[in-house]
Formats: sequence, structure tokens, C-alpha cells
Amino acid sequence: MTRKVAVALLIASLLIVSAPAATAASALVVRISGGQVRLDAGGSVLVPLRARCQPPLDAFELTVSVRQDATFGSAVLLGTDFPPCDGRWHQTTVSVTPETGAFAPGVATVDASLSAFHPDEGDQITFDTATVRL
Repeated sequence: MTRKVAVALLIASLLIVSAPAATAASALVVRISGGQVRLDAGGSVLVPLRARCQPPLDAFELTVSVRQDATFGSAVLLGTDFPPCDGRWHQTTVSVTPETGAFAPGVATVDASLSAFHPDEGDQITFDTATVRL
């Protein structure tokens, strides 16, 4: 009986210790809406995103890049208020223009990163990637 109680206490303590880590891991999230990424008439890619940021974080940079064979482009939103760190999901669409040439119909890889500052822990960053058909 004592062994069962000890095992139960051990499991309970592990759950309590791991719960804050799971909460911290989801404090900053960015998701590419892969099925909604689209190519515009000018050869740029419109990338819809969802993001969530929990207080006391302060989001300060969102980067989105698109790679299609040798064609690459990126967009950086620096110092914007997206997403506000209020714990709710927020949506935006980022337009990514290629450095040279144009994106074309076909498969591309989209990457997104969201950076935020935590007053006690410093900078934090989260990533998402998707393979999409333009």
C-alpha cells in the first residue's frame, strides 16, 4: 500500500512540475494557414497567419519567408503590435514579394517565426513551417 501511495505522489508531482512547462510552451504560438496561402497576380504570395501571445510577453517581430526552388522572398514586421499579447488568437495576412523574379504556380515552403520579449526570461521565439501549393 505504501508503495502505491509513493508512486501516486511521484506521478502527481511530475504532473505539477510539467504543467507550467506546457503552459509556457503555448504562451507564444504562430500558425500558417497553409490551405489558404495564395499567389497574387503580381507573383507575390499572400500568407494568412494566426498567432497568440500571453502576457507578460511583448511581441516585437514577425518574419514570414517563402521559398520555391531558387526563388526566395521574406517579409518582416518589426515593432508592430501584432499580435497583442492578450492571450487570444489574432489573424493577419502577410504579403511576401520575391527578391528577384516572381513566384509561380506550384509547390513552395512557407516559414514563419514570432519573437517576443519576456521581462524575466528575455527573448522567446516560436516557428511554424508549411509546404503549400500556390
